[in-house]
Amino acid sequence: MPTSQPSEDQLIGCLHQAALERAGWQAFVSALEQVFGGAKASIHGATGPKNAPFLSVSGSFDPTFARSYVAHYQRINPFMPLSAALPPGRARVSPMDLPDEKLRRTEFYNDWLRPQDDLSLAVALKSRPYHDRTVVLSLNIRRQDGDQVALRAQQMLDRLEPHVSHAFQVAEIISSMSARHGQAKGHHGEAGGLLMLDNRLSLIWAEPDAILQDGEVFRLNPFHKVTFRDSAVQEWAKAVCQASGKTGRLSCVAQTADGWQIRFVSAEENPRLPSPFFGGTSFAGPRNLFLLSKPKQAAPPQMVLQARFGLTSTEAEIATAIAKGRSTDEIAAERQVSRHTVRNQVRAVLDKMDARHRIDVTRMLMQMNNLYQQL
Repeated sequence: MPTSQPSEDQLIGCLHQAALERAGWQAFVSALEQVFGGAKASIHGATGPKNAPFLSVSGSFDPTFARSYVAHYQRINPFMPLSAALPPGRARVSPMDLPDEKLRRTEFYNDWLRPQDDLSLAVALKSRPYHDRTVVLSLNIRRQDGDQVALRAQQMLDRLEPHVSHAFQVAEIISSMSARHGQAKGHHGEAGGLLMLDNRLSLIWAEPDAILQDGEVFRLNPFHKVTFRDSAVQEWAKAVCQASGKTGRLSCVAQTADGWQIRFVSAEENPRLPSPFFGGTSFAGPRNLFLLSKPKQAAPPQMVLQARFGLTSTEAEIATAIAKGRSTDEIAAERQVSRHTVRNQVRAVLDKMDARHRIDVTRMLMQMNNLYQQL
């Protein structure tokens, strides 16, 4: 007895699940393929001005074709630049942007789409963005199914768009929270983020903050291959990816010459992975998580005092000396000024810091824990 096609309400239910649990995205893609029998759906996303990819759900594409896509055909896919240029919030049929006669002349069509039941028509929907990130849902339709199926798919994706965008935005928020929760204890970097790479150091997914380090910590080429600028870190990253799941002997942390720390975390099918898109079948291969961080550099104590209490640079130095227990005579000797000058400066410090005695200045600086540790 044939199974009934999923209803539109069931598709929306999958998206509600996807907002909270990444397995819902694979369920949604599978259900969408059932509605349009013979079609093959996929999800990919992009972030930042370079449109770096960060997720992949590949539906029922044959695994052999999926592997060949990663190895070669993604580089010549004529739909990828079109996806980057798609206006968000409305589904589009591929002939609107890539005429059929032009598509048929491409290697991508003849060697990759045509052998797969001639998947020549595509309907694509770009979600509304979350920060600078978007997700593109694509439905490839067989030529034999014709324009009518493509039009019906376009209409359905337009109706589903609010739910797709909402699910993506909620999933991104949860992803970010999970990622931060899963970072190494004691990490207080002011810059950095998470990169997820396959075993060949190709980018699968990245936090926006990590992508900002493109050019400083690593370089991302047009084919989404990551190369760490520090050659020693690059060799280390290759080694740990190749050894992922096989040995625990390699160091899990590398340090660049300019102070960046790169921490490796094996990410093999880990249910606590931060991205919501790594359940089910995917174009992506093995996944390795790298946490980039750079220790936060605290402002000099005198600058903090100046900003907080309105002290002059000289008064901030006097306040620091008071907290160190220096007497008036000692401060005068160190600064090579008269005792009278120091007494006036101390009086100004007490007044601006609303302190009655020197001990109050010491106590206030001790309460500024980070500052006091630098005194």
